[in-house]
Amino acid sequence: MIKDSQLYKIVIVEDNPGDFVLFEEYISDSFLNTEITNVTSFKGFEQTIKKSNDFDIIFLDLSLSDKSGIDLVKGIITLAPLIPIVVLTGYPDFNFAVQSLSLGISDYLLKENLSPTTIYKCIVYNIERYKTLLKIKESEQRYSDLFQLSPNPLLVFDKETNNIIGVNDSAIDIYQYSMEEFLDIKVENLQVNIKDREIFDGSIKSLDKEYRSIYKKIECHKKKNGEILYVLIKKNSYIYKGREAVILSIDDLTKEIIFIFSIQQKNKRLREIAWTQSHIVRAPVARIMGLIDLLSNDTSLCINHKELLTMIVDSSKELDNVIKDIVYKTNDI
Repeated sequence: MIKDSQLYKIVIVEDNPGDFVLFEEYISDSFLNTEITNVTSFKGFEQTIKKSNDFDIIFLDLSLSDKSGIDLVKGIITLAPLIPIVVLTGYPDFNFAVQSLSLGISDYLLKENLSPTTIYKCIVYNIERYKTLLKIKESEQRYSDLFQLSPNPLLVFDKETNNIIGVNDSAIDIYQYSMEEFLDIKVENLQVNIKDREIFDGSIKSLDKEYRSIYKKIECHKKKNGEILYVLIKKNSYIYKGREAVILSIDDLTKEIIFIFSIQQKNKRLREIAWTQSHIVRAPVARIMGLIDLLSNDTSLCINHKELLTMIVDSSKELDNVIKDIVYKTNDI
């Protein structure tokens, strides 16, 4: 058998000298380069790990003089949470094995089944597996941080049931549901009823052409208190905790849309004012100018009266030009 030349730093927590020697021999049969540390008690392990935690793997006998069983397993895991731990025992106990693995133990071996090949496979497999698990945990943590720290509300719902299964803090702030309340509703519970949607669609039709194509993509959601939210949603499918899910990235455009609607209403009002100026106010001015023109042609008027009529004509023309200017500027809105 070709021996592995990579350096492995191994801790063997074993208080039986015979078992330790046999285990050490098995390791030397498969590995060329190892640093083996033997401790015989929980206290000894605690002192060793405080001095250095630069170990690749820990083998743990379940019966030590100062601690044993589940208490020992929990204690070792607490002291070395980032190192793979393999339990060694002389007694097959399926329930205990399951419990140990659920606590975070990497593997569970019976002493009577040990051999150089078994030890080799156990060491290499558990070290590599643990490295992979740590990378996965780091990746999940990075994703969780990005998810929670996103300024946009993010919602995750089950693709099959539409049940909401995850939200970030921004979603909680905007929709005003608690985490527990979110997890108790479906994504369609956030959508408005048909009547409210029809009102919004009607408002879109009143917008200028350049806005309509944009706001047709807007969806209407509602807060817990019933207040309407205007949102733009991006969707992506992915696997969330082993389930097919959809993540929604939500842009809250409520303030922007309300502002646009407000501007549109003001523009509409200005155009109404311009129409009034053009068709209602300007008509009397035109009549006044016509009457003055008739009076100006009256030869019986004295010079002073004609001068007054000229001044009135000039003022009327000035007023007419002001009205024209208002109409012209309003038409540019």
